[in-house]
Amino acid sequence: MILLMDTDIGDDIDDALALGFLMKTDIEIAGITTVYREAAKRAHIVRRLLELEGRNDIPVFAGASKPLSEGVRILGVLNYGEESAEEEDDGGLAAVKFIAECAEKYGNELVLLAIGAQTNVAMAIMRYPEKMQKAGRIVVMGGCFTFAHDEWNIACDPTAARIVLESGLNVEYVPWEITSRVCIGKKNYDYILGLECGGLTGALADMVRSWSERNDYIPLLHDPLALMYALDSSFASTCRIKAAVVESGLAEGITLNLTDGAGCNGASYKRPDARTVTVVNGVDERFVVKKFMSKVFNKSEVSSSAAQCGLETVSA
Repeated sequence: MILLMDTDIGDDIDDALALGFLMKTDIEIAGITTVYREAAKRAHIVRRLLELEGRNDIPVFAGASKPLSEGVRILGVLNYGEESAEEEDDGGLAAVKFIAECAEKYGNELVLLAIGAQTNVAMAIMRYPEKMQKAGRIVVMGGCFTFAHDEWNIACDPTAARIVLESGLNVEYVPWEITSRVCIGKKNYDYILGLECGGLTGALADMVRSWSERNDYIPLLHDPLALMYALDSSFASTCRIKAAVVESGLAEGITLNLTDGAGCNGASYKRPDARTVTVVNGVDERFVVKKFMSKVFNKSEVSSSAAQCGLETVSA
């Protein structure tokens, strides 16, 4: 297995925590690309964290800052990390080409982990379809398939999400309704906020503190969970469903579950955009938190309950 991470690091803290977890594994890393609004600043954050681990050998590319979706309001501000990096002017084309070249080079061994808007991945599919057909797995943190929720990573670029879903590639979703159950826990959160040390662990603690100044809920492990699943899915259960992405209109950014019994009178057969995909529908939440805290912060988890997070709905 060879992992390529595509991330919108700098918004919610879970991207940085996922990168921290990745650095503590021995998995081969093809590279890291950044996506969505101020992608160059995001790439700068990644490079700084990699440098702290002595991993300057890992290629990092700033991807597309602008979504493919027309008329979508670009959301959010950076919540932590670097604030001074000039935007790169190629529109993310180097990152897109890199993704496609990795698919061609590594084939079935490649796991492409998309934990932000899927703009880069969709552009790679459109520009280099033959190369992308060779990719092994695309694991997406995004979507919501049990009720109507315009999850962040989908809503930021519904057009890109639709292109990826309809690509015919091996796409697997770790959806919001599952990841939002995995809260880091108040005691663990307080531990991180009070942690003073050097290296990558210290930098992550600093980022958590910076993020906490703008957010009033305990972190959810959306992206670390998606990464863990991409590396080893044995702790999770999955199902196969027919799904589609609503690209525009009042329901823009909604992911539809069109499986018999979930849709309406066989609706999946009436929608040419419906595709069969794999969706995670259950995980061992305590296992995820314990493994994360042990590997990234060298501490066993104390508790993990979504009720401790302070909000009923939290963007990824």
